[in-house]
Amino acid sequence: MVYQRGMATKAAASKAAEPAKTDARLHAALAERDAALAQLAEVKAELEQLRLSAGKAEPVTPNYPLSSGIGPPPMRYVLVDQANEAVKTFLGPVHRAVKALADRRRTP
Repeated sequence: MVYQRGMATKAAASKAAEPAKTDARLHAALAERDAALAQLAEVKAELEQLRLSAGKAEPVTPNYPLSSGIGPPPMRYVLVDQANEAVKTFLGPVHRAVKALADRRRTP
């Protein structure tokens, strides 16, 4: 019986210590969070100081067209158009014959 009572006492003592451990871990986590927030605030303040001390910078020219208009077509379109024209020129009669054959097959 004495042994069981001793075990019960140890269990009760460990249960009583759990909230204290939890509180300690909570306070440690809150302190760590507060330190990180303070460090973040310092870095933000330094960044703001750098931004203000830099003064006015020269305007940056945008890398996109400023007006809406049609510019020259991309090179790939030009090359494909030229290849298409060459095929039409050299194989024009063959194309017309194949097209006529396909039209005849479609009509019942």
